[in-house]
Amino acid sequence: MVKSFVKVWTLILILGGVALFTTCKKGPGDPFISLKSRDARIKGTWELSKVEYSSRTVTVDPDLPCS
Repeated sequence: MVKSFVKVWTLILILGGVALFTTCKKGPGDPFISLKSRDARIKGTWELSKVEYSSRTVTVDPDLPCS
């Protein structure tokens, strides 16, 4: 009975460790393990190099019935 208890706890610890290390990565550019928080890695001085803007105009014909 003690052996089965140890096996169950070992399995729980292994699964917990796997879950802990596979959920650390939050974004596609994040490292697997980092000593800095995600906010600390992205905070800094940034220089704006390009601005993209798109506009869309929609005209509604008031004579058409609403569907």
